[in-house]
Amino acid sequence: MRSPGGALRQTYAAFDERVAGAAPAAAPSREESLAALTLRYFGSRGPATVRDCADWSGLTMTDVRKGLALADETAPGAIVAASFDGSDFYLRPPESGRETLGHGGGLGRGLEPERAGDGRPQIDLVQCYDEYIMGYSVSRHYFGGTAPAYPFGDNPMHVVLADGVQAGSWRHSLVRRGSAAQRCELDIRLSRPLGPAAEQALAVAVADYGDFLEMPTVRIPAGS
Repeated sequence: MRSPGGALRQTYAAFDERVAGAAPAAAPSREESLAALTLRYFGSRGPATVRDCADWSGLTMTDVRKGLALADETAPGAIVAASFDGSDFYLRPPESGRETLGHGGGLGRGLEPERAGDGRPQIDLVQCYDEYIMGYSVSRHYFGGTAPAYPFGDNPMHVVLADGVQAGSWRHSLVRRGSAAQRCELDIRLSRPLGPAAEQALAVAVADYGDFLEMPTVRIPAGS
């Protein structure tokens, strides 16, 4: 949890101290737990494969398939299946045209960059081991690069996403005076030109990162 010292400092507390007074609920059965987990996982992280869920949860693929079957009994139609490039994916049903199933159930979501609702580009500075980067196996290549983005030479490891697709890499360094950090410098290496609107969105992402760190944050020339 975040402490008063800012994002660079963390503290810990016992769950019972932080969430006090909650009445204990009856423990669900294993079958109920499998159904709930698969509903939540594929409902929030789909399109994903059985293997993705197994890697994320630590369950066996057999248990994940059992969970999908139980979920379909518990909430019919809440999770649907689709096939693309010979692989089976599971996800929430399409809503409002944001997700599409192609001919024969082919998966359409995530294969093309998707802009935010206001039409402006979205730039995200993502840590290299973020779940969005590391949480998928079969479909990992759809976001435009390897994961994690292993550096070569002195290239950074973290990932720049433009409308959900890899567009470069980044790293930060803290400029200190004594033991206190005074400002953060971001070395951002883009793999392709972004255009004026996306560059403006990148500047917003840099400012947001500074707000998170609670210190001045600036973008420096690549390789500085």
